[in-house]
Amino acid sequence: MHSPLFIRADASREIGTGHVMRCLALAQAWQEKGGQVHVRGRMPGELRARLVGEGVEFIEVEEEGGTSADAQATAACAQEIGASWIVVDGYHFGAANQQNLREAGHRVLFVDDYGHADRYEADLVLNQNIDAEDGLYADRAEHTDLLLRPKFALLRKEFWPWRVPRREIRAEAEHILVTLGGADPDNVTTETVKALGTVEASGVRATVVIGGSNPHENAIQVAAESAHVPIDVRQNVDDMAELMADSDVAVSAGGSTCWELAFMGIPNVIVVLAENQKGIARGLGDAGAAINLGWHEEIRASEIESAVGSLLRNERKRRRMAGEAQALVDGWGTERAVSAMAGELFLRPAQEQDCELLWEWANDPVVRERSYNSDPIPLKEHENWFSGKLKDPSSKIYIAEERGKPVGEVRFDVKEEAAVVSVVVDSEYRGKGYGTELIRQGTRHFLSENSDAYRVDAFIKETNKPSVRAFEKAGYMHQEDLVRNGDASYRFAFSKSELDET
Repeated sequence: MHSPLFIRADASREIGTGHVMRCLALAQAWQEKGGQVHVRGRMPGELRARLVGEGVEFIEVEEEGGTSADAQATAACAQEIGASWIVVDGYHFGAANQQNLREAGHRVLFVDDYGHADRYEADLVLNQNIDAEDGLYADRAEHTDLLLRPKFALLRKEFWPWRVPRREIRAEAEHILVTLGGADPDNVTTETVKALGTVEASGVRATVVIGGSNPHENAIQVAAESAHVPIDVRQNVDDMAELMADSDVAVSAGGSTCWELAFMGIPNVIVVLAENQKGIARGLGDAGAAINLGWHEEIRASEIESAVGSLLRNERKRRRMAGEAQALVDGWGTERAVSAMAGELFLRPAQEQDCELLWEWANDPVVRERSYNSDPIPLKEHENWFSGKLKDPSSKIYIAEERGKPVGEVRFDVKEEAAVVSVVVDSEYRGKGYGTELIRQGTRHFLSENSDAYRVDAFIKETNKPSVRAFEKAGYMHQEDLVRNGDASYRFAFSKSELDET
């Protein structure tokens, strides 16, 4: 079980709700690991209620946000509950805040968007945006590690069921989703609704989502009632994933919602509402994953109507954009972050785009030498094999990552009540203990998720001494000597009954 997690984040009409909502995603992932979560902040009542409803302990901030007094109070609260990590998210937290928290003896994850701090002292800096790069954090401490780009996109629990299988794109587009932030102080939503009200398309409807801190509900409702298409205005929704799953096209701001839409494969028309959204909008536009209309004050209503209309009418374009978007965000970013905090490898199910990587690993000379069939594997043969394995319910392939970088794979093939394990470690990571950890974590993960298998067998050539040591260190026990495919071999095994003993 994880020790408690402490989060420091704020929300308001001016700064929006995005900082708190992406921290909620981290909180949910931490809770899934068995840890408690405490949030210290200042935010509207409905957002506090959302956190409390999620089982989060909320602590009101009394000090001015971002000050040394704030940092000292945060450190004291975290110390009192025995938190192992403090997560900090907000532009009013800078270098001094990170330094103060670390000097108080805490490990710090700093969630960032554009390198706003003068220097970075946190243990981990997470920037989920497509324009994130090492250069933003050139002035950082030697101990500071970076978790960058959309592979670390923080998605809330409501989106997790859509990881496998991924959402399919409908042939006929009929539902437009509009979500321009929790606050929208410039009331861009009303102008967007007016623009969509002129869309010429039969059977089209729209849903407009606004936050509780949006002061323009009346104006938005009036615009919706005057539209030529049915428009439903909803406030404080808690089923955003379901709404997106039922949508075909979206109009959004350039904030964190872009990663939710990308993950769900929703072709998105982006309206930039803040300076820190420009890089996201530009990056997604350049990647072909969204249409970037630019700064909201420079956009005409006809441009919104034209962009949305073109997507509604063009299925091929929607499918292409959806594919590009889903390739950016696989939905495992929150778990990657939590695994980095825990100092563990992160295991995820293999996906179609892993095919070539696994082929390269399989054809590594050392891997071929240690395999029972040492012949090189042609790419086409591997593609057919891999496609079959992904569809085979009796086969489970996991990719192991360390802070977003693939380090190896572990595969389990179930035969009756036992499974056979196969492990490959990238050549760059061999001899460093990754094989043992991959076997240990992979085996526990597999046996915990699969009730049909009670034992895992590993068949190893006698000459493969490194694998023998790795399996022994991972808790596997020697069962017998045998000849397998003409090679003198060992069978090692790990039983489900041993899970609680390792």
